[in-house]
Amino acid sequence: MISSIFGFVLTTLLLFKKPPITKATFFLGCFYLILSIYALQTYIIETGHLNRFPWFFLWPLALYHLIMVPMYFYFEAILEDRFYWKKRYLLLFVPFLLGIMDLIAVYATPGMADQILHETIADTGNRLKTRYWLLDLNEHYLIRHIWQCAFLLVLLPKLRGFLKEGASDKPKIILNKWLVFFWLILLMLSLMTILQGMEKWMDISVFGYFFGVGNGSIIVAIILYLCVLAIGVIPIYFPTIL
Repeated sequence: MISSIFGFVLTTLLLFKKPPITKATFFLGCFYLILSIYALQTYIIETGHLNRFPWFFLWPLALYHLIMVPMYFYFEAILEDRFYWKKRYLLLFVPFLLGIMDLIAVYATPGMADQILHETIADTGNRLKTRYWLLDLNEHYLIRHIWQCAFLLVLLPKLRGFLKEGASDKPKIILNKWLVFFWLILLMLSLMTILQGMEKWMDISVFGYFFGVGNGSIIVAIILYLCVLAIGVIPIYFPTIL
């Protein structure tokens, strides 16, 4: 809930700035809008309030698959100091297309959407195992964050070059710190989600299996939620990006 509140505040600050609004600011605002909706829905589901908001279910799957698009475009706009559409950007939309296909199949099958909703309300812990048409929810999460991780790594050489430019300029130093933090926390979020997805897929606890840690899955979930919290809160320490 905290992440969602801060995220909506950041969204408002970024998308409703006095003109001119830059492309980078617009992309970052779109990212925080999707993140805020994701955090809010997660809160509603995990706290057992989904029965009060049944309309706030299923359809956001496609929206969440788009979160890496403004994220990647934001980095491109900052690192290149401009933004132009390139055909290779279509690869960013692969998880989104898979999500759309599954959502269409679910809503086209009579009673399937209601069944998934009731099963999730009855047992929120097993919602990642919910089968759609092509994939289950856990597989959607895995693909989305594998894609996100891959594109973050693609950005790394360009990011390293950008950090070396104007390294003695104070505003640039602040921007560098923000970009490094943002990139690292997004990478950590992707890795933790992939790890959590693999645990669900193989029905094991990685920390428990390899390190003998009890409740290893809880550790992964805590790190994952802390990453979401950090993304929502830390930007207040970088006022120049607002």
